Amino acid sequence: MDKKPTNDEAEFLFNVDLMISGRNNAVALQKLLEILNNHEELADFRVVSGIKLGQKIEKSLKDTSKQQVPIDISSISESKKSITAQTASLVKKLEKHKQEAKSAAILHEKIENDMNSWLALYIKDNTLVRLTINNRGDRFSIPCRILNFDNENQTISVYHVDEKQVYTFKLNEIDDFQHT
Repeated sequence: MDKKPTNDEAEFLFNVDLMISGRNNAVALQKLLEILNNHEELADFRVVSGIKLGQKIEKSLKDTSKQQVPIDISSISESKKSITAQTASLVKKLEKHKQEAKSAAILHEKIENDMNSWLALYIKDNTLVRLTINNRGDRFSIPCRILNFDNENQTISVYHVDEKQVYTFKLNEIDDFQHT
């Protein structure tokens, strides 16, 4: 039995270097995590380098090794506790950002469903609307009636009431939508 290939999306792995500005490494890391968590197309990610935690410990170890002073184990254990607390805080923030990303995805789906609803209503009622179109920098406004909306291709077909012609536009070409 031959299996036919499906049209399911595949996942691809890219290695990139990003430079994020911030007051310090922790703030830049937080900004990076926010950026990465706010995109539902991003299936997974891993921060491999650039995290600069424990710099005080490293500096302390270098300074003490130069001075040949015995290392205070209690300060190291306190630093480990501090790092553990910082890591737990970052994990909590990461979980919060994941929840916010899920909430944003749910909101986006709700808005899309609402848009489909009112477009279906305008199509059904044959309502006159005015669209402001931005086609490669050329902006124009047309009075029209919506004939069809293709959610899969993100296109909308309209009947221009003045020119008595049918046009099809991509949703990203529509700058404004007014009920007349």
